[in-house]
Amino acid sequence: MSGSDAAPSRDDRGVALLSEGLGGSAGHHGRTRWWSPLLVAAVLAGLAVLAGLLARHGCPDPDTWTDVDASASAPCFSSLPASYVGSGGAEGLWPYGDAFGGEDDAGTRYDVGPGHALAGATYLRAGLADLVAPHDAATLDARALRPVGDLPTEDGVAGEARSLLVVTAAVVGAAALALVVAVARHRRRRPWDGALVAVAPVLLIGALVDVALVGVALAVGGLLACRRGRSVVGGLMLGAATTLAWSPWLVVLAVLLSAVTGDRSRLLPAAQTGLVAVTTWLVVSLPAIVTGPSRWRAGWAAALDADARPGSLRYVVEQATGGLPSYAAVALVVLVLWAGAMLALVRLAPRPPRTEQVALLLVAVGVVLLGSGPEHALLLLPLAVLARPRLGALALWQTTEVVAALVVWWTVAGYLRSGSEDVEGPLVVVTLVRLAAIVALVALVVREVAMPSFDPVRRDALDDPGYGAYGPPPVRPVPPASAAQGQETTTRSNDVAV
Repeated sequence: MSGSDAAPSRDDRGVALLSEGLGGSAGHHGRTRWWSPLLVAAVLAGLAVLAGLLARHGCPDPDTWTDVDASASAPCFSSLPASYVGSGGAEGLWPYGDAFGGEDDAGTRYDVGPGHALAGATYLRAGLADLVAPHDAATLDARALRPVGDLPTEDGVAGEARSLLVVTAAVVGAAALALVVAVARHRRRRPWDGALVAVAPVLLIGALVDVALVGVALAVGGLLACRRGRSVVGGLMLGAATTLAWSPWLVVLAVLLSAVTGDRSRLLPAAQTGLVAVTTWLVVSLPAIVTGPSRWRAGWAAALDADARPGSLRYVVEQATGGLPSYAAVALVVLVLWAGAMLALVRLAPRPPRTEQVALLLVAVGVVLLGSGPEHALLLLPLAVLARPRLGALALWQTTEVVAALVVWWTVAGYLRSGSEDVEGPLVVVTLVRLAAIVALVALVVREVAMPSFDPVRRDALDDPGYGAYGPPPVRPVPPASAAQGQETTTRSNDVAV
């Protein structure tokens, strides 16, 4: 750690309290040439993904590992093995081919799921599955003759699903390293912010649920490119991210909103980023649109009409009302109204808010309305660290995420039944607590946008003054050496000759 870097034990009260058991705050001998903050954070991120893989090592069961409902009953849950069978990976099928249904298709072998709406994620899953699937025609032809429901017990399928998880772990691990680097590079004097992502519990339990972390890493990298004035590169990365996860669309919107501050020089780069992002999304989605237009449209319809998942706000609403068919439309309307409120906040704020703050406020509300588990918490994690790099608030929110995930798993497994059929009460309560923690995080960031003196990044004077996504920071005038600058104070004693 260089002398100009932020020391977490001096900068963050939560870290300072924890550091008491490890020797206290950073001192002169805490600096080392080799173990830089970025390297430490990267190692921790790699260990988190490896730990998530090892935790799932004993989970595979030929009868349950490739079944979504059964595998969701344990903390080793991952949608990847289930999608290996359910998306045609075990047969080496193109996920938008004739074997998949759509609104105009009948008699097809596979159903179209919500995942087909995200073309990039679907391509990535199919490509990874192709690495482990058998390529001999005899095996594939034999599997094609069996019902899809019988494939999980087919010889070799469980082992292939296990291999798929290992291969995916390598890709997701690389994305985790890139994410940590991108977060650390956002502020050159706060490299330890990357460690807040690397040690996050939601990274440990959610990284291997799906491939969404790849999209999250691209989105944060796109924000970093925009911050450094590279609007085209930022647009390319954000556009690619939108094909892997839904939250990057809100990040693109945050880039556009944060540029509406009265400074016209920021409007053109922001518009350029938005245009490039939309074009990139269209180009990546084009193979799916061309080869299976009805199946691609059916994927979007399935995403909007998907059943309420345990742990989501929609699940709580349906438990209270008995069903709300128009929930997706209501959620989209609320999200649009919230975006309008964010535009007003950006315009009325005393200082232009940081783009990361606006992105957090948009994505957090999206997670509240549409999210349901640790894989959705990953969408929020890096933005929460960039917007409010304080251990206390992050630890409190993530604790509720972990507890909610455990209760969801225990509920699906039936461990909370204990002789009673009514097991929804604990799940509803922890879901509401989890959502309240996200709302509290949103409230803190709104306060810091409205009153910049509360912003920990600005208050500590460790970052450049707040500005939009684009352009170099304003140059601060350096006073001449002869100017009176006040007496320098120090706690070091003078050298004394005896």
